[in-house]
Amino acid sequence: MASLDASKAFDRVNHFKLYTSLMNGNVPTAFLNVVINWYSKMNVVRWNNSLSAMLRVKSGVCQGGVLSPYLFNVYADVFIKNIVTKNVGCHIGHTCMACMMYADDILLISASLAGLQELLDECVLTSNEICLKLNEKSLIVSLSAAISMRLLQMLC
Repeated sequence: MASLDASKAFDRVNHFKLYTSLMNGNVPTAFLNVVINWYSKMNVVRWNNSLSAMLRVKSGVCQGGVLSPYLFNVYADVFIKNIVTKNVGCHIGHTCMACMMYADDILLISASLAGLQELLDECVLTSNEICLKLNEKSLIVSLSAAISMRLLQMLC
């Protein structure tokens, strides 16, 4: 089992890729148009009594926005689907449970080290594809006693 998190995940949601995910998810066109309109507006930054020049924000979901967690889930679903389609890792019945995600926390589950490595490799590829930066410092790998014993036997 490996646990990692995405660094500033909500801030890194690429708007174009989000729109593509929404279109592929068959959301109603009217809703898609509202999201595109909302996120494509020009913005300014206010600091004390000064305003910045107009700028276009191309990534991130609105902090504290009611829709933001849902939009992030649609965006992150691409990540989960890419990993699950590898068909590596743990299964419950015919359902692959190799990758679970809650907000920016990712859990990868495999019965073997080779399977876990394959899942981690796919995580890196997919995260680069959708502009999600994995926090290398947060990686925690937990091995079962049986795998730990086999690993120790291989090393000794």
